[in-house]
Amino acid sequence: MTYRGEDEALRARVTSLEQELDAAKSEIASLRGATPAHAPETTIEHSRVSGGPSRYVREVVLPYTISERGYERIAEVLRSRLGLSPAQVGGTLTVPRAFALSREEATTRIRLEADWRSLAGGVISSTILASGFGGLASAGIVADALIAHGTPLVVGAGLVAAAMAALGSGAGWLMRRRTARGATEKLALYEGTFAAILSIAEEHAIRQAPPTRVAGEVAEGEGDGEGADEALGAREGARAKLGA
Repeated sequence: MTYRGEDEALRARVTSLEQELDAAKSEIASLRGATPAHAPETTIEHSRVSGGPSRYVREVVLPYTISERGYERIAEVLRSRLGLSPAQVGGTLTVPRAFALSREEATTRIRLEADWRSLAGGVISSTILASGFGGLASAGIVADALIAHGTPLVVGAGLVAAAMAALGSGAGWLMRRRTARGATEKLALYEGTFAAILSIAEEHAIRQAPPTRVAGEVAEGEGDGEGADEALGAREGARAKLGA
């Protein structure tokens, strides 16, 4: 398979993972009788160098808060899956520039992000190193062969340059493919982790019960009673004035 074909296959896999995650969240929400306060927002940027994902952000606001046990389990998932060590302060659970969970009144905001843009630098440096050291070795081999056969210097220099260019191109292609594949695997890991966090949040959700009809009727009855008392008092006062 060509590099372009592999790149398209990786992009299709990422799209498939996003669809599976959205479907899983919808199923969880329907089973639990809840829906997100806002639809999840997802940002996936791709590298111009490798073609693979370079930046990932997924954020959602849930219409409930999470119990302390839920916080503990989410922290365990982050440690075991991503090697992150979140710190909890009150209603927040954070890892700088990686994860944030915050309680906002009766809702919970969850954000997971990752930045793999530095991988592009590795592709460029690896390509240069491979071209440089490989080119020197190739130059030595070609030079020996040219000297042995009495080939003109100009022709020999052209052959050496062509060998170095071919080696650099091959090394660059290989590094781009490896980097794109590694970044896509990381993206799948983060998507799976986010799905696991949502599942835990649903399991340990604390939802505020809406006002019941009985409570509303009681409150209305109390208000009517107070109004009746005031009317009765006014009537008694009027009778007292007439009697006087």
